[in-house]
Parts: sequence; structure tokens; C-alpha cells
Amino acid sequence: APRFFVQSWGNCAWGLPAVCARWWCNQPLLLTLNPLVIAMKKWLAFLISAASTLAFAGVEFKNVPEPMHKPFSNHKLKTVELDKGGLLRVQMDKPAVSELVYSNFIIHGICATKWRNPERFATLDLTRVELLDANATEGFAFDARGDICEQIGRTGQNVKLLVDQRSVVCSAGVCPPAR
Repeated sequence: APRFFVQSWGNCAWGLPAVCARWWCNQPLLLTLNPLVIAMKKWLAFLISAASTLAFAGVEFKNVPEPMHKPFSNHKLKTVELDKGGLLRVQMDKPAVSELVYSNFIIHGICATKWRNPERFATLDLTRVELLDANATEGFAFDARGDICEQIGRTGQNVKLLVDQRSVVCSAGVCPPAR
């Protein structure tokens, strides 16, 4: 079988256990192309992809364009629904939505998607985002009209203040109109 050599560890003094013999530290690490190792790596890759597919399958999308499924699938969401008026109603799979979770979703789920793919994001024609808890009773609403994501993305901006200015608290499953 072909063999590949990896650079040796050098001196044992940088943190390897004291039981490590000096002669072993100066020997190169030997890696072989073992068919069993190759099969195990392929099996591990399959399991990882299957697990990510199962995690992705848990989100229910309604009227959301296919290219936008992936950006919205990384936030423990239950459902994502886009109305014709540009209202994105998102229900999380968490018992409560804190301000930190809400702000992170707005910045990393909404604005980061707009920064990375502005033409794809433009297909949503988004005006408002409602993020609710698992029971769809409590949460927050964000006014997404205008260039708010561009303002948030500028260096030196107080992101929390910008998000708070455009947000309202939702209770009893109803979100009041924007301020």
C-alpha cells in the first residue's frame, strides 16, 4: 500500500505527555491508505450529510422561494411563511424568544442573507419580519423596509439600537403595527 509521511512533531516539550519517548517525537508520523480507513471516512461523510438533511427537513416553508430555504434553516425554526404583502412570519422551535435570539436572527438570518445575495433577497420583497416562539404567542416584529440592513452593515453603527428602533414586541399572538 502507498504510504505518506507527515511532518514530525519535533520536540515533546510543547505539551505532549511526559511518557512520550524522545525517539518517538523525532519520528515522522506514518499514515497509510488503508481501505478500511477510506470506507470509514465515506461512511462518516454519509452520516453527517444524513444528519444535516434531517435537521433541514424539520423546517416547514410556505411561499418562500427555494433559494432562500438554506439561509433560514440554521436558526431552529419550525415554520417560515411569506405573505403576498412581504410579511415574513417565522415560528421558532423554542419556548421563548429572547431579545438576543431575535437580534441575532435579524442580523445573521435576514440582513446577512441580504448582504451575501442581494439579487436573491430582492425576490422576497420583504417589508416586515415577525419572529414568534414555539406556541406562536410571544415574540418580536421587525420593520424591514428601506435600507436598514445596509445601515446595520456599516462599520461603527450601534446595531442593537438600529434593530430596537425598528422592532415591536408581540404578545398573545398579535404584533402591533410598526412605530
